[in-house]
Amino acid sequence: MTDRMQIMKTRTQEKQRMPGCGSLVPGGFSRLCRNVSLAAGSCLLSALLLLAGCSKESMPEPGGGNDAGKVAVSFEVEGISEIATKAALAKNTTVRVFAYQSGKSPASGRPVANQAYYWSGSELRPCLVDANGNKKDFPLGVPMKLLPGKYDFYAVSPALSLSADNGVIISVTNGVDYAATTSKKTQEIPSQLTPYTITLDQLDRQCVQVKLILEQDNSYLNSAISTVNVNSVKISGLSPNKGIYVGGSIIASSSGAPVLTLAQKDFSASGSTYTANFCLLPLRNGKLKFEVDVDVNGVNMTRTGELTAVTLEKSKTYTITARILSSALDISLTANSWSNENNNNPSFGYPYVEDGKIIVMEDRYGSASDYPLHGPWTVTPTHAESEATSNDSGMNTVSSRFEVSYDGTYQMTWGNAVNKCTDGWRLPTIRELEVIYDMRSRLDLDYPFNSNDFWTATEGRDNIYAWAKQVGSSGTRGLYYKDKRLFAVCCVRDL
Repeated sequence: MTDRMQIMKTRTQEKQRMPGCGSLVPGGFSRLCRNVSLAAGSCLLSALLLLAGCSKESMPEPGGGNDAGKVAVSFEVEGISEIATKAALAKNTTVRVFAYQSGKSPASGRPVANQAYYWSGSELRPCLVDANGNKKDFPLGVPMKLLPGKYDFYAVSPALSLSADNGVIISVTNGVDYAATTSKKTQEIPSQLTPYTITLDQLDRQCVQVKLILEQDNSYLNSAISTVNVNSVKISGLSPNKGIYVGGSIIASSSGAPVLTLAQKDFSASGSTYTANFCLLPLRNGKLKFEVDVDVNGVNMTRTGELTAVTLEKSKTYTITARILSSALDISLTANSWSNENNNNPSFGYPYVEDGKIIVMEDRYGSASDYPLHGPWTVTPTHAESEATSNDSGMNTVSSRFEVSYDGTYQMTWGNAVNKCTDGWRLPTIRELEVIYDMRSRLDLDYPFNSNDFWTATEGRDNIYAWAKQVGSSGTRGLYYKDKRLFAVCCVRDL
C-alpha cells in the first residue's frame, strides 16, 4: 500500500485480520482433484471437493438443546469467489468452521461449536456431511449458534470432523484437497436477534497439486505399435497420512507406505496421451515409484519407473511426465507456482460487490483509493460535517467491508431512522451512502432506486440538521431538518 493511501485511511477501530493465507486455483482447484482409489491408507477420495464441509452425523449439532439467548452465526471467506486465486471455491465444496472460547488452544480441548457449510456459488450454507467431508443433500444443516461472547474461529476444507482426541482432525490422506486457516480469527459475538456475520480470511492450501501425463514414446517402441491404453497407475512412496490440529499446518514427511491408485476413469485421453490431476500430501526428499498397467496393441504389460530425491511443497503444482518405453518408464518432474501472486489483484478494481449485497472497499490485495476507511462498528459514532465529503470529525468514513439492507419504511424522521438500524445494523455515514449510490447498479437488492431520499448518520454543524441523499438517478444530497418525514432508511452492517 502506498504512503499516500496509508495517510488517506482513517481507522477508528483496527480490523482484525489473519496472516495471509494461500488461495485455491482459479475456477476451483477441486475440479483437478478427481476421485481416485487409495490402497494403503484410507480415504475415499470423493472428499476431493474443496471446502465442502458440513457436520458429521456422529457429532452433536451446534447449539445443543436450549438455544435461549444464542445468536445464529453465518460465515464468509475472503476471496471465496471474486478473486481468482488459490482460495477460490468450486460450487458445492465444503468447509467446517470451529469456534473455541477465546484464548483456548485447539490442542487443549474440543471446540464450543462446529458446523459444516457448502459453497452454493454465492454464499456458505449450513449442511450435513459424511465421514469424508462430502455434502449430503438431506437433511439440511443448521447454522452455528453461540452465546454472546468472545470466540476464536478456525476453518478447514473439506469439512472433516474431529477425532476422539482433543482437537485433532481425522487423518488427512493423499488424494484429499485439504485447506485450512492456520491462524485464529477472534471475534466478539454481540447480543442480537438477527444473525451475525463473520468474515474468515482465505484458507491456506495445505496439499500439493499434481498433473500426471503418460505418453507414448515412438522412438523406443516398435513402429508397428499404434495403440496404447492405460488401465491403471500405482504411485507408492507417498508421505504418510497426517493428523492435524485445528489451525495447524501440514509438515512435509519423507516417503512412507501409502499407495495411490489411479484408475482408467481418472485419466482424460487425447490420442495416445493420458492426463490425470490429483492431490498429494507434501513430501520431503522422498522416492516415488510408478507402476503403469498398460495395453499396447491389445497386449497387457507393466512398466515401472522411479523419481528420487523428490520434494513436493504445499501450495505448489507439479507436472510429472512419464514416457512409456519398450521396457520401462522415462519419468521427469517439473514444478510450477500454484498461481501467479502478481495476478491476485481483482481485475474489476475497488470497490466491488460480493453476493449482490456486500460492498468491499479493502481486502488483502488492495483497497479503494481516496476513501478514509474504518474497521467494524456496531453503531455509527455521533459526528457532524459541514460538507458531505469533508471529514473534520474523523468519523465520516467508510467501512472496509459492509453489507447493505433496505428497511422498506418511508416518511421517517431522522431519529426514527437511527432507531430502525439495530442489532449490529446501523445508519450509514454520508460517505458510505455515496458509495452505495455509486454501486447501486451492482447491488442485487429490492431497493427503490428512484426518487427516494435516504437518511444518513452524519449530522450538520447545526445539530437540528442531518445529511440525506437521493439514491436514484440524480444522486442529489443535502442537509435537512431532522424532523422531516420524506425519507427512507438504508441500514449497513460491518463485516
